Amino acid sequence: MSSPLNLLCRCLALLPLAWSLGVGAAHAATRGKAPAAARVAAQAQQAPAAAPGHKSTAKSQAQAKSQAKAAKSTGRKAEAARAAGRGAASAKAEGTRSASRAGTPAKTATAGKTGKPKVAAAHAAPPSPKSRLDYSGRKRVGQASYYARHFGGRKMADGTPMRLNHHNAASKTLPLGTTAKVTNLKTGQSAVVKIQDRGPYVQGRIVDLSPATARAVGITSREGVAPVEVTPIEVPMPDGSVRQGEAAHDPLARQQIARAKD
Repeated sequence: MSSPLNLLCRCLALLPLAWSLGVGAAHAATRGKAPAAARVAAQAQQAPAAAPGHKSTAKSQAQAKSQAKAAKSTGRKAEAARAAGRGAASAKAEGTRSASRAGTPAKTATAGKTGKPKVAAAHAAPPSPKSRLDYSGRKRVGQASYYARHFGGRKMADGTPMRLNHHNAASKTLPLGTTAKVTNLKTGQSAVVKIQDRGPYVQGRIVDLSPATARAVGITSREGVAPVEVTPIEVPMPDGSVRQGEAAHDPLARQQIARAKD
C-alpha cells in the first residue's frame, strides 16, 4: 500500500515541474514565431512600396525611349533641311556658272604655224567689254601683233576693207581715224599707221598691224609679236576737231605722213 502511495505522491510532486516546463516551451515557440511573422509582415509592407517603384522605372524608360525617338526625328528633319539647303545652294551656284558661261565670249582655237597663230587668234577673238577711248594723245607701250593674211579684204570697224599692203592698224582705245607712230623697241624701226579697226583682244597687246607695217618695223613671222611704242600724231575728237598728239612735232612722223599722202 505504501509503495503505490509513494509513487502517486511523487507523480503529484512532479506535476508543477512538468507544467512549468510545458509553459516555458510554449513561450519559446511563441517567441520564435513572432520574428518570422514580423519579417513576413515587413515584406508584405515593402512589396506594395516596391511596386510603384517598378512602375516609375518603367515610366522613366518609356519617357527615355520617347525622347530618343523625338531626337532622332528632329535629327532627320535637320538633316533633310541641310540637304535641301545644299541642293538650293548647288542649284544657285550652277545657275551662276551657267549665266557666267553664257556671258563669257568663246575662246578662239589656236592655229598650227608659229607666229601666225598668235596674230590670227589675237584679232579673231570676240571683243572684250568696251574700253574707254583715249583722246589724250599720249604714247603707250605694249605688245604689237599683226593681221594674218586670211583677214585681207574683210571689213574693218570703219567700214573699209582691210588691205594687207596698207599701213592700217587696230586699237582698242585710240579713236578710229587716229594717226600714230609705231616704233619697234627691239629694232628702233618705226612707221606711221592709221587706226581703222578694233583689236587686238589679247591682254598686253595694244595694236594690230598690217603685214606691210609689221615688215616696216621689223616684226617677223617667226616672232609674231614684238614690244612697241605707239605715239599718237593726230587724234580726232568727238566734236569734229583734231587734237595734236605727242608725236605731232616729230620730223620723221611728219615725213612719213606726207609720204603716205603723196
